[in-house]
Amino acid sequence: MTYLMSDIHGDYENFCRIREMAGVSDDDKLYILGDLIDRGEKNLKLLGEVRNCPNIVLLKGNHELFAEMYLDGSISGRRWDSWGGKSTRKELDKLSSKEAEELQDYFYWLPKMEKITCEGKQWILTHTGYVYGCSAYNENGTINTEKTIQKAMAKNEFNYLTSNDLYEMNPEKEWDTTLIVGHYPVGLMRKNEGIVTFEKNYINLDAGNGYRSKGGRLACYCLETGEVWYV
Repeated sequence: MTYLMSDIHGDYENFCRIREMAGVSDDDKLYILGDLIDRGEKNLKLLGEVRNCPNIVLLKGNHELFAEMYLDGSISGRRWDSWGGKSTRKELDKLSSKEAEELQDYFYWLPKMEKITCEGKQWILTHTGYVYGCSAYNENGTINTEKTIQKAMAKNEFNYLTSNDLYEMNPEKEWDTTLIVGHYPVGLMRKNEGIVTFEKNYINLDAGNGYRSKGGRLACYCLETGEVWYV
């Protein structure tokens, strides 16, 4: 089975709970679409769990990018704190220089997009999916999903991983491949529900776990069955 999650935000306990609820085994594949860290209190424990599981693929989100930028000196601790990274920063500050350098390299090389085929249908997994001005079109007028993402990432990684443009664009536009994303909790922000949202061109898995005080939850989605679990 193929399972997908996003925006766990350092919530180790609920990550373990939802894997058990969904019955994710070592024989299954689990994709996490970014923002594994920040806001929660057990960021490195969660990261260690994910890195030690060969059946888990972590994609790069903006919060992994923030950690990388802090470790390479591109942003200050104060800036990262203002973006929700205070708890992770405190954990990283306790690492040795060798450990910090190794983790910086790990964040740098995280993939930002995966193409998968499930039940005969192709999907593209990524954290945000779109930046205005970076559309690439097919001859039939549909948006070429893969080339559009590649164009945005090549232009500016930071802008791509922090963009909300996908969730604000004209929903009538046709994409040639359905996206599965996270980053912006559409259900929580627009419907006051911590839910996975199924839109015309994308599925958004961010159910607002980074905003649990506002009703957000952590979600896990099975691609084969369409079942969703929440904690």
